[in-house]
Amino acid sequence: MEDTGTFIADYYRHFSAEDLQGYSPDTLERRALHHLDLAADRIPGHAATGILTEPDASVVAIATDNMPYLVNSVTAELTRQNAAIRLVVHPMFAVLRDRDTHRIVDIHHVPAPGSTARFVSTDREIVCEESWIAVEITRLGDAAAGEELLESLSGVLADVRAATVDKAAMQRQAIAVADSLEALPGGAGMPDLQQATDLLRWMANGNFTFLGYREDDAAARQGYDGQAATPSGGLGLLRESPRGILPLRAALPEPRKPADPRLLTLTKAGWRSTVLRPSYLDQITVKSYGPDGKGNGERHFVGLFAASAYNQPVREVPIVRDKVEEVLQRCAFPPESHSGETLLAVLESYPRDELFQIDVEDLVSIARGIVHLQERRRTRLFLRPDTYQRFLSALVFLPRDRYSTGVRQRVEHELGRTFGTDTIEFETRLSESALARLFFRIWLPAGGQVPQIDVPALERRLAAAVRSWAEGIEEVLRGRFEAGEAARLAALWSDAFPARYRVDYEVEDAADDVSRFEAFDLQAAGGHAADDPVVSVQVPAGTATILAEDARIKLYFAQPRSLSQVLPFFHNLGLEVLDQRPFEIRRGDGREFFLYDLGLKYPAGVDPADTSTLLADAFRAAMRGDIESDSFDGLVLTEGIDWQRVVILRSYAKYLRQLGTTNSYGFMAESLLANVRVTHALLGLFETSFDPGLTGTDRVQGMEIARKELGAAIDEVPTLDADRLLRAFMNLIEATLRTNFFQHRPYLSYKFNPSAIAGCPFPRPKYEIWVYSPRVEGVHLRFGAIARGGLRWSDRREDFRTEILGLVKAQTIKNAVIVPSGAKGGFFPKRLPSPFLDRGAWLAEGLESYRVFIRGMLDLTDNLVPTGTGTALVPPRDVVRHDGDGSTVSGSATPSPQGDRLAMTTRRWASLPGAPGNRSKIISESWASTSSTRTSPLRASAT
Repeated sequence: MEDTGTFIADYYRHFSAEDLQGYSPDTLERRALHHLDLAADRIPGHAATGILTEPDASVVAIATDNMPYLVNSVTAELTRQNAAIRLVVHPMFAVLRDRDTHRIVDIHHVPAPGSTARFVSTDREIVCEESWIAVEITRLGDAAAGEELLESLSGVLADVRAATVDKAAMQRQAIAVADSLEALPGGAGMPDLQQATDLLRWMANGNFTFLGYREDDAAARQGYDGQAATPSGGLGLLRESPRGILPLRAALPEPRKPADPRLLTLTKAGWRSTVLRPSYLDQITVKSYGPDGKGNGERHFVGLFAASAYNQPVREVPIVRDKVEEVLQRCAFPPESHSGETLLAVLESYPRDELFQIDVEDLVSIARGIVHLQERRRTRLFLRPDTYQRFLSALVFLPRDRYSTGVRQRVEHELGRTFGTDTIEFETRLSESALARLFFRIWLPAGGQVPQIDVPALERRLAAAVRSWAEGIEEVLRGRFEAGEAARLAALWSDAFPARYRVDYEVEDAADDVSRFEAFDLQAAGGHAADDPVVSVQVPAGTATILAEDARIKLYFAQPRSLSQVLPFFHNLGLEVLDQRPFEIRRGDGREFFLYDLGLKYPAGVDPADTSTLLADAFRAAMRGDIESDSFDGLVLTEGIDWQRVVILRSYAKYLRQLGTTNSYGFMAESLLANVRVTHALLGLFETSFDPGLTGTDRVQGMEIARKELGAAIDEVPTLDADRLLRAFMNLIEATLRTNFFQHRPYLSYKFNPSAIAGCPFPRPKYEIWVYSPRVEGVHLRFGAIARGGLRWSDRREDFRTEILGLVKAQTIKNAVIVPSGAKGGFFPKRLPSPFLDRGAWLAEGLESYRVFIRGMLDLTDNLVPTGTGTALVPPRDVVRHDGDGSTVSGSATPSPQGDRLAMTTRRWASLPGAPGNRSKIISESWASTSSTRTSPLRASAT
């Protein structure tokens, strides 16, 4: 045997150094020696297969007798198995093997098939010409995957061997069948006898790759008269073997009835070839006759037409040439005329498989239609059902400049939807013609029949699928709007959508999106606010599977929004974003819009359709800045609570943090999410306590019922820490005296009785106001009916109440000789820009935060209105008061301009005629800062 170095050189003989660049010598040597070891004792007539697993690749190795079709068949099967092929090595060797042990005695490279003269077989040794194939693929997942792949490849190699061994026999059988037809008594009266004999001889002359042959008698599959019958032996892929006749019998059509006059039938078998190329097998069926001249069975040839069958002129191919001549005669176009030349060109370019299979009547009709179509820019469809009703052939013509992969996919999708199948083959032909031609073979579901369809209606749907984007938009808009408006919208939006959008969506989807974008108020005409996104939740039909989206949501923005601003909100809702498709859309007038299409996975038990409004409203509120998005958002979908009511719970949680609770903010949200009954009972108690629509007995009874329900719900809480927390929420609601919730402000304020709040730090004020909004938080502490104090701009986000409590204690001592009680307020602005970048903007935001804080307090305060005889106390609207009348807050004798203006705009008087002080019980406040470097000329007043 040649030395290892020579063997490795022969193994990679057909590869240059450039071909093998990136592979180390050790890797190449290991692969070659693994292949040699695999083939060491291969039995002739059998294939040796194995897999070499490397860190980043798997190498499939095969050693077998040299046969045609091997490489193509192996690579086709690997592709079918979704194995990504990286490298194919295919040396051929003359191998001298021991006749008894089959071990390799010697091996040498074969320069060309059949060149084994270097070795001579003896009594002890046999010469084999062998084909070795090594295919590098991506690394297989596990041993089971490798075994499955080797099993499928072994079946393919067995099919290749069967087709190769029986190739000559099948060719002889084709000639024998042709001879038998020519000798058939009464054959002269059969119109297609000569066609059949010519075709069979032409096939045997190298124009057909024979892969299988089978004879069936009169009732081989219980056809004809139901007589018992036995199929004769088969050849190639139709041998009697597990991979031969058994799978193919289901793919072969039912036998024709004796009354069927056709001697010859050409069609496609419902089975892809495992040999040569993975195309559906061509099937030629010839009827057989007994001595009495009656049909007694069928003979089936399966295989693939050779390239020569597709390249020869149509007037030289048996069967096809007769059909072509008859079509030319029936159409009766003068040969030299434009129509005559066009017809012949149509037939020459017609899908050759179709020419073999189609009936003349169908071919005449379709050919005329194509000729009449000529170069007109329109979409046409020509359909032909298979003889055995197993598939349909569809020719689609469309303007060439409209063709794209996306267009072809849309046409294919429409055909599949119409005929209820996803098994469709296609072929595209683009030439110098103004029309592109698509050919589809549409395989119908097993056991089905060709459905009755409205072909003109299908053609119209295909025309809609292939129209240009601008044409499609314009057409759909004309159907939805009056002519003038449709023309305006088409001019703005026809070219607005990017190419990536056009691949994923139909023009009808774009028209829907146009309508939603047009809803924005861009000319101050009273439409949808530009900072308020439009939201559309779309729930797919059927039940979602694991990891499949439960719904898609489209978000429409008239202002830029990044995904980092959008996606956290959905996470807080408890949703999983599976994919996102962002699009920037530029309208014809240059105005930009932004669209995000998200695929969402919902929490278990949440219905996307039922909660779509809740989700849309909450998202819009978050984008407008009306809410802070955090873990409390999970209550919206899982517990069905709208975002406004979630703010109630969020604001109480924020206040608990200011009181110094040891519970984290996240734990508060988790406890409310985990105890659904308690959460709804808390909101029920709040609403019955403060709903201005309830009065007298109804409120008292409602509050009693709500307390009992809440107590029973808390008793069911399984953990002590959650029990304590939820009772703290209940305690806060019970200690609330007033709220502006039912005034529907963008902020929320409460007036508390601190002495009723368990755990409230000492000293406890007489009254306390808590103002919460996404923009600012603030407290006002009052220790008496008449008090002196001020407001502070705090920079202590987490504990500004502690800061204010310390200040009010000092203020009480300082003013003890003037005013018996102290008062102090403070607020923390939460959206301040950097003062180092824009101090003006920083100060403006601080001022607006101050205004929100003052407004929140004024919303809860009774108003003193001058009358002819004095003053009258007017309660705030939509505020239920559990503390009686009271208009006094705090202040000094020098109201600030800002505070006075706020008081006037809210109809709260900051001062009355006469001396300031206890007569009006209105005292203004000075506003200070906690930072020594932060000063402001503002003075604050409040009622």
